[in-house]
Amino acid sequence: MNRAVPCWSECRLDLLRGLGKLLAAGQAKATGQPGLSQIYTNEMSGINWAQMPCAIIEMGYMSNPSEDRNLANDKYQDKIAKGLSDGVDRYMGAPEKTK
Repeated sequence: MNRAVPCWSECRLDLLRGLGKLLAAGQAKATGQPGLSQIYTNEMSGINWAQMPCAIIEMGYMSNPSEDRNLANDKYQDKIAKGLSDGVDRYMGAPEKTK
């Protein structure tokens, strides 16, 4: 389960869509979980003033027992981190790392 919610200035929305898609794709590929849609908004005051691209990532729902178990598992957390790292690398133009 992943949903990327990038927020930055409206004029950079094209860059944010790319960031959100790459983060979601990286996480989905690394964990084997299907990716969900991305939601783009400028209504989150906590990150509206960011001077760089940013995203809020939902890695799962603790209300879902299966996802809750996965999120508590160190190996699954490592998969999420690798997937997000690969997404950032792709966004920045770097090749994906292999394990």
